[in-house]
Amino acid sequence: MSKSTLILTSETETILNGESEEKYMKYAKEHNLDIGGEMHYPLIMSFIAPEQIVDAVMKVHPEIVIADDVDFIVANAYHDGRFIKMFEDKGISVVNSKMPISLSDLNRMIDDDMLEELKEAVYYVIEETFKERKDRIAIITNDSSRDEFMDFVKRLSEESEKVCIIEMPAFDSSMSKHVDFCIKDSDVNKVIVYDDELKIKSMEQYLFKLQTKDHIEISFMEDYDMANNQPLKLQEMVLN
Repeated sequence: MSKSTLILTSETETILNGESEEKYMKYAKEHNLDIGGEMHYPLIMSFIAPEQIVDAVMKVHPEIVIADDVDFIVANAYHDGRFIKMFEDKGISVVNSKMPISLSDLNRMIDDDMLEELKEAVYYVIEETFKERKDRIAIITNDSSRDEFMDFVKRLSEESEKVCIIEMPAFDSSMSKHVDFCIKDSDVNKVIVYDDELKIKSMEQYLFKLQTKDHIEISFMEDYDMANNQPLKLQEMVLN
């Protein structure tokens, strides 16, 4: 019986497409795997919060995870092999379809000096990423007059290059052009949906378009850490 398999990647483009899909299907056939889809995660997450990636994968319940990206290999070494162990502790095997040896064996081949140099490089990249990051955020709400909402906007404004508010009592597809205009006019790279009442199917379909075609980061308040204004980013993991 074929083992249920998930491709895990930090690539922004679809993996199971064209020549790449043919290679994965060939690999799956040779190793008796049933590839059910692919999950995408923000590259930085493999270094700062790998447990969130593991938790997201667990919701799909694969037996095998194919992780071919270089950043996954580096992140596993950075975490002293604990990234892969998190999966193994959940009963999930991690493989690399491009390498003849296991990722765990590869990690053991990295000596201490090389590992320390690697960690220093990763620390620097993470530090620079968050230091230089200035988001341009659009917050969608059905009521901007609330004190707690304006407090939230104020906190975001202190950390962001720009914050704009899009207010609507409800969402329907006819409003997408208006939202598009606001987002493009403000050169937004992140959208936060403040109110759960706006999370209807048509809104989620529209947001999915923003995320996949316009590469705009989407956050819902339930996924948002109010303490430090950083999204948990699980919503950026897209399962195809």
